[in-house]
Amino acid sequence: MAPVRGAAAVGVAVGLLLIAFFAATGTRANRSVWFERGSVDAERIVAGEWWRTVTALTLHADAPHVVGNAVASALLVGAASHQFGPGVGLWLVLLAGIGGNALTAVAYGTHHHLVGASTAMFGAIGILAATRAMSLGRRPTARTRWMVVAASLALLALLGTSPDADLLAHLFGLLLGGALGVAAAPALRWPLRPSVQWALAVAVLVFVVGAWLRVRS
Repeated sequence: MAPVRGAAAVGVAVGLLLIAFFAATGTRANRSVWFERGSVDAERIVAGEWWRTVTALTLHADAPHVVGNAVASALLVGAASHQFGPGVGLWLVLLAGIGGNALTAVAYGTHHHLVGASTAMFGAIGILAATRAMSLGRRPTARTRWMVVAASLALLALLGTSPDADLLAHLFGLLLGGALGVAAAPALRWPLRPSVQWALAVAVLVFVVGAWLRVRS
């Protein structure tokens, strides 16, 4: 699949958007209304407030949190966009993040709160790892696939287990990303036109904004 021109820069753009939004929301310690209405609240998500699984990905507890995810986006979202195209790549990463947040909410059921794009970033790791495993030759061996899985879990252990990290959300994001990567890998043989890819990328932004508008309704 020939890469779409400018696709890799999408990761940088996402990172800059996360930082810009953080400038508007402030930190979680300030107890702004953004965090009250948009964070993962397990009890409320289970009760039907699905949009929180989306809006929480755009909120960050403090400056190091958002900077770390912005850097991760430049590398990981950029790589996924380069691999699948900006539209498909962004949707895969977003769906992994949404699904990871949803599964975390269901697993806890109540009394659990979560913010940050890290779940989606680990989803991107899973997507890239799965794509790599599927492309290691025409018939990749079980050993090579397990090596990719082991490398992904090692990254989870290194990057996703800090004292303030939500390990379960990161793990769900990684696993869902892997599943989405496996499902989407065959589509690399039939690439979409650049115009369609960019339309899908814009649709991601519209969807996220729509989730925030749902909060306000």
